[in-house]
Amino acid sequence: MMTDRNFGLKNKLFLIGTIIFLIAFLSVAFTFVISKSLTGTAAAINEAGRLRKLTYKIYLAHKGEDLSNFSSAITKFEKNLNLLRVGSRERPLFVQWDKMQRIQFLKIENDFQRIKEKWSKKIYLHYESIEIKSFIDDIENFVRALETRSIYLARLLQFSQFIMLLGISFISLFIFYFTRSFILSPIMQLHSAFEAVKAGKLDTKVSIETKDEFADLGTNFNDMTSSLNSIHSELKMQNRKLKETWQQLKETSDRYAALYDYAPVGYFTMDKSGNLLDINKTGISMLRMERASIIGQSFLVHVVERDASLFFQHLGDMLSNPNKIITELRIHDRDNKERFIRLESSTESDASVIRTVMTDISQLKNKTRQIDELLRENRQLTQSMFMVQEEERRYIARELHDELGQWLTAISVELNLITSDVGAYSGIKTCAQGVSACVDKMHTVIHDLQNQLRPPLLDTLGLKDSLRELKKEWCSHRPEISFKMVLEGDLENLSERINITIYRIIQESLNNISKYAEASQVKIRLSREQDETSIDILSLNVEDNGKGYNLNQQTDGIGVLGMRERVIAAGGEFAIRSEPNHGTRIDVRFLHAGSVDICG
Repeated sequence: MMTDRNFGLKNKLFLIGTIIFLIAFLSVAFTFVISKSLTGTAAAINEAGRLRKLTYKIYLAHKGEDLSNFSSAITKFEKNLNLLRVGSRERPLFVQWDKMQRIQFLKIENDFQRIKEKWSKKIYLHYESIEIKSFIDDIENFVRALETRSIYLARLLQFSQFIMLLGISFISLFIFYFTRSFILSPIMQLHSAFEAVKAGKLDTKVSIETKDEFADLGTNFNDMTSSLNSIHSELKMQNRKLKETWQQLKETSDRYAALYDYAPVGYFTMDKSGNLLDINKTGISMLRMERASIIGQSFLVHVVERDASLFFQHLGDMLSNPNKIITELRIHDRDNKERFIRLESSTESDASVIRTVMTDISQLKNKTRQIDELLRENRQLTQSMFMVQEEERRYIARELHDELGQWLTAISVELNLITSDVGAYSGIKTCAQGVSACVDKMHTVIHDLQNQLRPPLLDTLGLKDSLRELKKEWCSHRPEISFKMVLEGDLENLSERINITIYRIIQESLNNISKYAEASQVKIRLSREQDETSIDILSLNVEDNGKGYNLNQQTDGIGVLGMRERVIAAGGEFAIRSEPNHGTRIDVRFLHAGSVDICG
């Protein structure tokens, strides 16, 4: 993470280095210039002294008429003047002329030229003359001016050296302060912080306000300690959870061991040959043997000989199919007491170890046998009940037809005689006609009731004509519904019980459709045929396109339940399918091999 900064550590160090370099460069350059000026000024002072000395020699040589010395002194004097003016390569003179010195020097040159002309003309000038004194004074003043400048430059050099020393001291202090504040202090803070983190204080923070790379390092250090603190907290939490989980695992392991050994079912593992590898205590108690005599032994020795093939088939299925395989067989203990067990086995893909759950189902088998016996008795009772019911219905229908029907016929005849004997406008005739209409209505009601109780065509014409008559009567009351009935196969020589069962199922189905289905189409198919194994099959399908209903939802009526019980009591199979808004379908089948009188 980078800190917002205006001047980084690199730039600060570069700036300090640049300042030090500039100060050093300027100091060296200034010292060099001053030193060179001092050197040139000293040389100029020496040459000016020679000029003064040469002035005395020229004067003495001229006065003594020593022409050789005079000419030599004159030549040297001119050479020294020229040297002071421009210097030379052998003796560089660094003289910074100011205006006064230049005027003095020019005056010396002019005075020398004038005196030289006089001396060349043999004009003698006394040493005490004003002209000579002025000339000598000019040289003296010039020399003193050079000495004064030399002293000034020397003091200036000393002052510059003092300023340099002061600047170096200031820079040293500044470097010390900068190093201490911007380098050593952050480093010491970071060192102390790292030592604190090393000691385990992960919440340690540093505060570095330098706004440079050290500030970035401090920010990164704070982020690092925050992350370490978070990780440490998470690790502590995970460690605590790990301890809790370990404790739970230990408790679970103990419970699992207890559950494994004392489970209500036997549990064992065996190899693909059927040899036992391990078994829990419940399994041992079911086999009624010692563990040492069981482990390594084939489970087959505990299987009843009649069921050995079932065990071999169980192993074969496990080798070919890794899914759960369930087999019921019988085992015996060392007392040769038999009991029924259920083996539920599963294995991995390599089938090296087979894990098996062994459940004692002896009581379940006994209860199932008892339930089957009770169910068989219940269905026999239901069958007898339906037979008695049909006999009662047949008896009531016959009584209605034979007794009540004859009496109504006699009443109708008597009413006709009364109507023919009385006058046309008699009130008795009107009453007789009203009674006759009531008798006719009673005839119709009794006829319908008789058909409901026992359709007469079923006994006289058979199942086909009875069903056609039922369709005709039902369609006369519901012409808006499309009714399609298909009758296939030999339906003439069925037993009376099958005939009445089929008739009642269709009758109840049509009654339910008219009451609840709100259908526009009804299809009934009744067929009798034989399959490829010569099994005689009688099939009935009743289907509508009505609103249907949810089979899992409980209904108030018992119509479907009554149909189911009637079919099962007659030895058939009953199935119903229905979904909301997808209609209802009822399927009934009766099976009997090689017999014409199905279930008869």
